[in-house]
Amino acid sequence: MDVELVRVVETCRPYSAMAGTLRQWEATDAEGFFLLLSFKSGMGTAHRLKDNDSWGQRTDDYDLVAEFDTGDAAECELSLEEFCRRAGIRLAESVVVVTLEQRQ
Repeated sequence: MDVELVRVVETCRPYSAMAGTLRQWEATDAEGFFLLLSFKSGMGTAHRLKDNDSWGQRTDDYDLVAEFDTGDAAECELSLEEFCRRAGIRLAESVVVVTLEQRQ
């Protein structure tokens, strides 16, 4: 599936003193669909909501778009750009990225 992200909001950042914590972003693709990007313990996944009218409360509300394993279970920090590269997802040239600091 060809995915291009146009808006990304950082929702969770790993806590450096605690191994295995989560890095997460919520995103919108060029087609207007919601995606959840997660990275934890060296494993990355990108899920796309099947139908924007659903609540996304159940796992079957999402399609798996991409997954990858860095091979390092202790790894929890990964940039958005690196996540997308490994997942085969493109960031639009004019992508809007909102960090946790910008949300406060």
